Amino acid sequence: MLKRNAGFTMLELIMVIIIIGVLAALAVPQYVSFVEKARAAEAINYIGAIKSAEIAYAAENSSGYYGNMTQIGLNTTNTPLWSFAVTPSTGVNFTVTASRTGLTANNTITFTYTNAGSTHTWAGNHIGVPKQ
Repeated sequence: MLKRNAGFTMLELIMVIIIIGVLAALAVPQYVSFVEKARAAEAINYIGAIKSAEIAYAAENSSGYYGNMTQIGLNTTNTPLWSFAVTPSTGVNFTVTASRTGLTANNTITFTYTNAGSTHTWAGNHIGVPKQ
């Protein structure tokens, strides 16, 4: 009697590799999108801290003027993924910009705080992450 060899055929192995490839092709873009949203949320958290420091700086100095990063006590303007800058104005508004290092698309998050008497607005782009 001939002894039958147990195992997988080459066709079965190729089919498994194709299925794994298709699943990976579908999953990787979703994962990258999720990671980018998380990184944008990190920048938004830093921007929120900068906003709080700016408002406190203007209140402490009673001049109503906003300061730059050093004046508000945030000497570190960079994280491994983001570079932050503040453009203060003459007591009316300031703009916080976060630029992503090493990314070519959607690499800037900008928020502007406007103090118009009793009306305060905080608006900007946030790459799909809820505003703070």
